[in-house]
Amino acid sequence: PDAERLAGAIFLVAIKGLGKSPSLTRQMPAEDQRPEQALLYILSNYRDAVPTVRELSSNAQESVYGILELQKSFNFAQMLQGENVPANVLQLRRGITSRGGLGLLQFFVLYLLGFMSGLAGGKGSRFMTSLNATAVIRGLNLMKNVLIDEPSPLYWTYIRERSYELLKHEASDSNNLAQARLACLCRTQTHEDFLRLQKAWQKLSKVQQAELALLLLADGISNQAIVCEFLPLCLERAKANPFVTVGTFLEVLLDLMQAVRAATKKKNWMVVQVDLNDLAAFVLMVKNSYVFQSCLVRSKLRSTSSRIYLDMTQENWRRVNEPQSDTVVIARGLHHLVRRHKMEEPSEAWANAPKYNRSQRLVKIQI
Repeated sequence: PDAERLAGAIFLVAIKGLGKSPSLTRQMPAEDQRPEQALLYILSNYRDAVPTVRELSSNAQESVYGILELQKSFNFAQMLQGENVPANVLQLRRGITSRGGLGLLQFFVLYLLGFMSGLAGGKGSRFMTSLNATAVIRGLNLMKNVLIDEPSPLYWTYIRERSYELLKHEASDSNNLAQARLACLCRTQTHEDFLRLQKAWQKLSKVQQAELALLLLADGISNQAIVCEFLPLCLERAKANPFVTVGTFLEVLLDLMQAVRAATKKKNWMVVQVDLNDLAAFVLMVKNSYVFQSCLVRSKLRSTSSRIYLDMTQENWRRVNEPQSDTVVIARGLHHLVRRHKMEEPSEAWANAPKYNRSQRLVKIQI
Protein backbone atom coordinates (compact mmCIF):
# COMPACT_ATOMS: atom_id res chain seq x y z
CA PRO A 1 0.00 0.00 0.00
CA ASP A 2 1.12 3.56 -0.62
CA ALA A 3 1.62 6.04 2.23
CA GLU A 4 -1.76 7.74 1.62
CA ARG A 5 -3.74 4.52 1.95
CA LEU A 6 -1.73 3.33 4.92
CA ALA A 7 -2.35 6.62 6.77
CA GLY A 8 -6.08 6.46 5.98
CA ALA A 9 -6.37 2.85 7.16
CA ILE A 10 -4.53 3.59 10.42
CA PHE A 11 -6.76 6.63 11.01
CA LEU A 12 -9.92 4.58 10.45
CA VAL A 13 -8.75 1.83 12.82
CA ALA A 14 -7.93 4.47 15.45
CA ILE A 15 -11.36 6.16 15.41
CA LYS A 16 -13.42 2.97 14.99
CA GLY A 17 -14.33 2.82 18.70
CA LEU A 18 -15.90 6.29 18.73
CA GLY A 19 -18.95 5.02 16.87
CA LYS A 20 -19.65 2.49 19.62
CA SER A 21 -19.40 4.89 22.56
CA PRO A 22 -22.92 5.24 24.06
CA SER A 23 -22.03 8.46 25.89
CA LEU A 24 -21.09 9.97 22.53
CA THR A 25 -23.74 8.51 20.23
CA ARG A 26 -26.60 9.44 22.59
CA GLN A 27 -25.85 13.10 21.79
CA MET A 28 -26.51 12.55 18.09
CA PRO A 29 -29.78 12.43 16.14
CA ALA A 30 -31.52 9.04 16.44
CA GLU A 31 -30.88 8.21 12.78
CA ASP A 32 -27.12 8.75 13.24
CA GLN A 33 -26.50 6.62 16.32
CA ARG A 34 -25.38 3.39 14.64
CA PRO A 35 -21.56 2.98 14.60
CA GLU A 36 -20.71 3.82 10.97
CA GLN A 37 -23.37 6.52 10.72
CA ALA A 38 -22.07 8.05 13.97
CA LEU A 39 -18.54 8.27 12.58
CA LEU A 40 -19.81 9.88 9.39
CA TYR A 41 -21.76 12.38 11.50
CA ILE A 42 -18.65 13.27 13.53
CA LEU A 43 -16.44 13.61 10.45
CA SER A 44 -19.02 15.81 8.74
CA ASN A 45 -20.04 18.03 11.66
CA TYR A 46 -17.33 17.87 14.35
CA ARG A 47 -13.99 17.52 12.62
CA ASP A 48 -12.28 19.20 15.58
CA ALA A 49 -13.04 16.01 17.56
CA VAL A 50 -10.79 14.07 15.14
CA PRO A 51 -8.24 16.70 14.00
CA THR A 52 -5.99 14.10 12.35
CA VAL A 53 -8.48 13.87 9.48
CA ARG A 54 -7.18 17.23 8.23
CA GLU A 55 -3.71 15.70 7.83
CA LEU A 56 -4.99 13.05 5.43
CA SER A 57 -4.82 13.60 1.68
CA SER A 58 -8.06 14.19 -0.19
CA ASN A 59 -7.82 10.67 -1.68
CA ALA A 60 -7.39 9.12 1.77
CA GLN A 61 -10.33 11.11 3.16
CA GLU A 62 -12.49 10.02 0.25
CA SER A 63 -11.53 6.39 0.92
CA VAL A 64 -12.37 6.72 4.63
CA TYR A 65 -15.82 8.12 3.81
CA GLY A 66 -16.30 5.44 1.19
CA ILE A 67 -15.54 2.58 3.61
CA LEU A 68 -17.91 3.98 6.25
CA GLU A 69 -20.67 4.19 3.64
CA LEU A 70 -20.00 0.58 2.58
CA GLN A 71 -20.17 -0.64 6.16
CA LYS A 72 -23.74 0.57 6.52
CA SER A 73 -24.78 -2.47 4.47
CA PHE A 74 -21.80 -4.82 4.80
CA ASN A 75 -20.01 -5.73 8.02
CA PHE A 76 -16.95 -7.95 7.60
CA ALA A 77 -17.09 -9.34 11.14
CA GLN A 78 -20.72 -10.32 10.49
CA MET A 79 -19.60 -12.01 7.28
CA LEU A 80 -17.08 -14.15 9.17
CA GLN A 81 -19.83 -15.31 11.54
CA GLY A 82 -22.35 -16.01 8.79
CA GLU A 83 -24.45 -13.21 10.24
CA ASN A 84 -25.16 -11.51 6.93
CA VAL A 85 -26.44 -12.95 3.63
CA PRO A 86 -25.49 -12.97 -0.09
CA ALA A 87 -27.52 -9.79 -0.63
CA ASN A 88 -25.07 -7.95 1.64
CA VAL A 89 -22.19 -9.13 -0.57
CA LEU A 90 -24.13 -7.83 -3.58
CA GLN A 91 -24.55 -4.46 -1.84
CA LEU A 92 -20.81 -4.43 -1.13
CA ARG A 93 -20.02 -5.11 -4.79
CA ARG A 94 -22.33 -2.36 -6.00
CA GLY A 95 -20.98 0.09 -3.43
CA ILE A 96 -17.35 -0.56 -4.35
CA THR A 97 -18.10 -0.31 -8.07
CA SER A 98 -19.84 3.05 -7.66
CA ARG A 99 -17.20 4.53 -5.34
CA GLY A 100 -13.85 3.82 -6.94
CA GLY A 101 -13.64 0.15 -7.84
CA LEU A 102 -10.43 -1.78 -7.25
CA GLY A 103 -8.62 1.04 -5.41
CA LEU A 104 -11.32 1.29 -2.73
CA LEU A 105 -11.48 -2.52 -2.44
CA GLN A 106 -7.72 -2.68 -1.79
CA PHE A 107 -8.04 0.05 0.84
CA PHE A 108 -10.94 -1.86 2.47
CA VAL A 109 -8.92 -5.11 2.67
CA LEU A 110 -5.97 -3.23 4.19
CA TYR A 111 -8.22 -1.60 6.81
CA LEU A 112 -9.93 -4.91 7.65
CA LEU A 113 -6.60 -6.66 8.19
CA GLY A 114 -5.54 -3.95 10.63
CA PHE A 115 -8.91 -3.85 12.39
CA MET A 116 -9.21 -7.63 12.84
CA SER A 117 -5.61 -7.91 14.04
CA GLY A 118 -6.26 -5.32 16.73
CA LEU A 119 -9.33 -6.99 18.26
CA ALA A 120 -9.04 -7.79 21.99
CA GLY A 121 -5.92 -5.62 22.31
CA GLY A 122 -2.85 -6.82 24.20
CA LYS A 123 0.65 -7.41 22.93
CA GLY A 124 0.64 -8.80 19.43
CA SER A 125 -2.89 -9.91 18.53
CA ARG A 126 -4.97 -11.78 21.09
CA PHE A 127 -7.76 -12.36 18.60
CA MET A 128 -5.71 -13.57 15.64
CA THR A 129 -5.18 -17.12 16.85
CA SER A 130 -4.57 -19.87 14.30
CA LEU A 131 -8.28 -20.81 14.32
CA ASN A 132 -9.52 -17.23 13.97
CA ALA A 133 -6.86 -16.42 11.38
CA THR A 134 -8.11 -19.24 9.14
CA ALA A 135 -11.60 -17.71 9.04
CA VAL A 136 -10.20 -14.20 8.52
CA ILE A 137 -8.02 -15.35 5.61
CA ARG A 138 -11.02 -17.05 3.99
CA GLY A 139 -13.06 -13.88 4.47
CA LEU A 140 -10.34 -11.68 2.99
CA ASN A 141 -10.08 -14.00 0.01
CA LEU A 142 -13.81 -13.52 -0.50
CA MET A 143 -13.27 -9.76 -0.40
CA LYS A 144 -10.51 -10.00 -3.02
CA ASN A 145 -12.89 -11.75 -5.42
CA VAL A 146 -16.01 -9.65 -4.81
CA LEU A 147 -15.60 -7.73 -8.09
CA ILE A 148 -14.92 -10.94 -10.05
CA ASP A 149 -17.47 -13.54 -8.96
CA GLU A 150 -21.21 -13.44 -8.41
CA PRO A 151 -22.24 -12.66 -4.80
CA SER A 152 -24.36 -15.73 -4.03
CA PRO A 153 -21.86 -18.43 -5.17
CA LEU A 154 -19.06 -16.47 -3.52
CA TYR A 155 -20.91 -16.32 -0.18
CA TRP A 156 -21.86 -20.01 -0.17
CA THR A 157 -18.32 -20.97 -1.16
CA TYR A 158 -17.13 -19.30 2.03
CA ILE A 159 -19.77 -21.12 4.12
CA ARG A 160 -19.01 -24.41 2.37
CA GLU A 161 -15.29 -24.09 3.09
CA ARG A 162 -16.00 -23.30 6.73
CA SER A 163 -18.28 -26.34 6.83
CA TYR A 164 -15.47 -28.57 5.58
CA GLU A 165 -13.38 -27.53 8.58
CA LEU A 166 -16.20 -28.42 11.00
CA LEU A 167 -18.07 -31.31 9.35
CA LYS A 168 -14.86 -32.93 8.02
CA HIS A 169 -16.70 -33.45 4.73
CA GLU A 170 -18.32 -31.28 2.05
CA ALA A 171 -21.88 -30.05 2.62
CA SER A 172 -24.03 -32.43 0.57
CA ASP A 173 -27.57 -31.07 1.02
CA SER A 174 -29.61 -28.13 2.30
CA ASN A 175 -29.53 -29.31 5.91
CA ASN A 176 -25.73 -29.64 5.88
CA LEU A 177 -25.29 -26.14 4.46
CA ALA A 178 -27.81 -24.66 6.90
CA GLN A 179 -26.01 -26.37 9.80
CA ALA A 180 -22.71 -25.00 8.52
CA ARG A 181 -24.05 -21.44 8.56
CA LEU A 182 -25.54 -22.03 12.03
CA ALA A 183 -22.11 -23.23 13.18
CA CYS A 184 -20.60 -19.94 11.98
CA LEU A 185 -23.31 -18.04 13.85
CA CYS A 186 -22.53 -20.03 17.01
CA ARG A 187 -18.82 -19.16 16.66
CA THR A 188 -18.07 -22.86 16.49
CA GLN A 189 -14.34 -23.51 16.04
CA THR A 190 -13.79 -27.25 16.47
CA HIS A 191 -15.37 -30.45 15.19
CA GLU A 192 -16.31 -31.38 18.78
CA ASP A 193 -18.16 -28.08 19.20
CA PHE A 194 -19.98 -28.76 15.96
CA LEU A 195 -21.08 -32.23 17.12
CA ARG A 196 -22.65 -30.65 20.22
CA LEU A 197 -24.46 -28.13 18.02
CA GLN A 198 -25.64 -30.94 15.76
CA LYS A 199 -27.24 -32.68 18.75
CA ALA A 200 -29.25 -29.51 19.48
CA TRP A 201 -30.33 -29.44 15.81
CA GLN A 202 -31.40 -33.11 15.89
CA LYS A 203 -33.59 -32.51 18.95
CA LEU A 204 -35.73 -30.14 16.87
CA SER A 205 -38.69 -31.66 15.03
CA LYS A 206 -38.33 -32.28 11.28
CA VAL A 207 -40.63 -29.34 10.63
CA GLN A 208 -38.58 -27.07 12.88
CA GLN A 209 -35.40 -28.17 11.11
CA ALA A 210 -36.99 -27.36 7.75
CA GLU A 211 -38.14 -23.91 8.94
CA LEU A 212 -34.71 -23.14 10.39
CA ALA A 213 -33.00 -24.27 7.18
CA LEU A 214 -35.31 -21.94 5.24
CA LEU A 215 -34.23 -19.05 7.42
CA LEU A 216 -30.52 -19.90 7.13
CA LEU A 217 -30.49 -20.51 3.36
CA ALA A 218 -32.40 -17.38 2.27
CA ASP A 219 -30.16 -15.08 0.21
CA GLY A 220 -32.03 -11.76 0.07
CA ILE A 221 -31.62 -11.72 -3.73
CA SER A 222 -34.06 -14.31 -5.06
CA ASN A 223 -36.07 -14.59 -1.82
CA GLN A 224 -36.51 -12.54 1.34
CA ALA A 225 -33.81 -12.96 3.99
CA ILE A 226 -33.80 -11.94 7.64
CA VAL A 227 -30.49 -10.73 9.06
CA CYS A 228 -30.47 -10.96 12.86
CA GLU A 229 -27.92 -8.57 14.32
CA PHE A 230 -26.36 -9.81 17.59
CA LEU A 231 -27.54 -13.37 16.85
CA PRO A 232 -24.03 -14.84 17.45
CA LEU A 233 -23.95 -13.12 20.85
CA CYS A 234 -27.42 -14.52 21.66
CA LEU A 235 -26.31 -18.05 20.72
CA GLU A 236 -23.06 -17.77 22.66
CA ARG A 237 -24.96 -16.73 25.78
CA ALA A 238 -27.61 -19.40 25.20
CA LYS A 239 -24.86 -22.04 25.26
CA ALA A 240 -23.63 -20.72 28.60
CA ASN A 241 -27.06 -20.33 30.26
CA PRO A 242 -28.58 -23.67 31.44
CA PHE A 243 -32.02 -22.03 31.65
CA VAL A 244 -31.92 -21.19 27.94
CA THR A 245 -29.74 -23.66 25.92
CA VAL A 246 -29.17 -23.47 22.17
CA GLY A 247 -32.06 -25.81 21.32
CA THR A 248 -34.63 -23.77 23.23
CA PHE A 249 -33.23 -20.54 21.82
CA LEU A 250 -33.65 -21.85 18.27
CA GLU A 251 -37.31 -22.65 18.99
CA VAL A 252 -37.91 -19.11 20.27
CA LEU A 253 -36.01 -17.74 17.26
CA LEU A 254 -38.37 -19.54 14.87
CA ASP A 255 -41.38 -18.01 16.61
CA LEU A 256 -39.76 -14.59 16.41
CA MET A 257 -39.07 -14.97 12.68
CA GLN A 258 -42.75 -15.72 12.05
CA ALA A 259 -43.66 -12.52 13.88
CA VAL A 260 -41.07 -10.54 11.92
CA ARG A 261 -42.37 -11.84 8.59
CA ALA A 262 -45.91 -10.85 9.57
CA ALA A 263 -44.75 -7.38 10.67
CA THR A 264 -42.86 -6.72 7.41
CA LYS A 265 -45.30 -8.34 4.99
CA LYS A 266 -46.32 -5.00 3.46
CA LYS A 267 -42.84 -3.44 3.39
CA ASN A 268 -41.46 -5.44 0.43
CA TRP A 269 -37.99 -5.60 1.99
CA MET A 270 -35.74 -8.24 0.43
CA VAL A 271 -33.39 -8.02 3.43
CA VAL A 272 -35.01 -7.48 6.82
CA GLN A 273 -32.59 -6.25 9.50
CA VAL A 274 -33.60 -7.32 13.02
CA ASP A 275 -31.74 -5.92 16.05
CA LEU A 276 -31.53 -8.55 18.84
CA ASN A 277 -29.35 -6.56 21.23
CA ASP A 278 -32.06 -6.46 23.90
CA LEU A 279 -32.68 -10.20 23.54
CA ALA A 280 -28.94 -10.89 23.95
CA ALA A 281 -28.99 -9.06 27.29
CA PHE A 282 -32.08 -10.99 28.36
CA VAL A 283 -30.52 -14.36 27.45
CA LEU A 284 -27.56 -13.48 29.64
CA MET A 285 -29.66 -12.68 32.72
CA VAL A 286 -32.79 -14.88 32.68
CA LYS A 287 -32.88 -17.63 35.35
CA ASN A 288 -36.12 -19.38 34.52
CA SER A 289 -36.60 -21.66 31.51
CA TYR A 290 -40.32 -21.03 31.08
CA VAL A 291 -39.90 -17.26 31.41
CA PHE A 292 -37.48 -17.44 28.51
CA GLN A 293 -39.64 -19.79 26.43
CA SER A 294 -42.62 -17.46 26.76
CA CYS A 295 -40.71 -14.16 26.58
CA LEU A 296 -42.00 -13.22 23.11
CA VAL A 297 -45.52 -12.93 24.52
CA ARG A 298 -44.26 -10.02 26.65
CA SER A 299 -42.01 -8.50 23.96
CA LYS A 300 -42.66 -5.89 21.29
CA LEU A 301 -41.41 -5.40 17.74
CA ARG A 302 -40.54 -1.81 16.95
CA SER A 303 -40.11 -0.83 13.30
CA THR A 304 -38.07 2.04 11.84
CA SER A 305 -37.36 2.99 8.25
CA SER A 306 -34.44 0.56 7.98
CA ARG A 307 -34.79 -2.22 10.58
CA ILE A 308 -36.86 -3.99 13.21
CA TYR A 309 -35.98 -3.86 16.93
CA LEU A 310 -37.04 -6.47 19.46
CA ASP A 311 -37.82 -4.74 22.77
CA MET A 312 -38.07 -7.14 25.72
CA THR A 313 -40.19 -4.68 27.80
CA GLN A 314 -40.36 -4.31 31.58
CA GLU A 315 -42.73 -7.28 31.87
CA ASN A 316 -39.85 -9.56 30.89
CA TRP A 317 -37.16 -7.76 32.85
CA ARG A 318 -39.19 -8.01 36.06
CA ARG A 319 -39.14 -11.81 35.71
CA VAL A 320 -35.48 -12.49 34.95
CA ASN A 321 -34.74 -13.63 38.52
CA GLU A 322 -37.95 -15.60 38.97
CA PRO A 323 -36.95 -19.00 40.46
CA GLN A 324 -37.61 -22.38 38.89
CA SER A 325 -40.52 -24.35 40.43
CA ASP A 326 -42.68 -27.44 39.84
CA THR A 327 -45.24 -25.20 38.17
CA VAL A 328 -42.58 -24.01 35.77
CA VAL A 329 -41.65 -27.60 34.85
CA ILE A 330 -45.31 -28.44 34.14
CA ALA A 331 -45.80 -25.23 32.14
CA ARG A 332 -42.69 -25.99 30.11
CA GLY A 333 -43.97 -29.49 29.31
CA LEU A 334 -47.33 -28.13 28.17
CA HIS A 335 -45.55 -25.53 26.08
CA HIS A 336 -43.64 -28.28 24.24
CA LEU A 337 -46.82 -30.30 23.65
CA VAL A 338 -48.68 -27.32 22.20
CA ARG A 339 -45.73 -26.41 20.01
CA ARG A 340 -45.39 -29.94 18.64
CA HIS A 341 -49.11 -30.01 17.83
CA LYS A 342 -48.93 -26.70 15.97
CA MET A 343 -45.93 -27.72 13.87
CA GLU A 344 -47.17 -30.87 12.20
CA GLU A 345 -46.78 -29.51 8.66
CA PRO A 346 -43.92 -27.45 7.16
CA SER A 347 -44.75 -23.98 5.93
CA GLU A 348 -45.66 -23.32 2.30
CA ALA A 349 -42.60 -21.07 2.10
CA TRP A 350 -40.30 -24.00 2.84
CA ALA A 351 -42.05 -26.23 0.30
CA ASN A 352 -41.44 -23.61 -2.41
CA ALA A 353 -37.94 -22.60 -1.29
CA PRO A 354 -34.93 -23.33 -3.52
CA LYS A 355 -32.93 -26.27 -2.24
CA TYR A 356 -29.16 -26.57 -2.16
CA ASN A 357 -27.82 -28.69 -4.99
CA ARG A 358 -24.38 -30.15 -4.48
CA SER A 359 -23.66 -29.83 -8.21
CA GLN A 360 -24.49 -26.11 -8.38
CA ARG A 361 -21.65 -23.83 -9.43
CA LEU A 362 -19.47 -22.65 -6.58
CA VAL A 363 -16.51 -20.33 -6.79
CA LYS A 364 -12.88 -21.32 -6.76
CA ILE A 365 -11.46 -18.61 -4.54
CA GLN A 366 -8.17 -17.18 -5.73
CA ILE A 367 -5.54 -17.01 -3.00
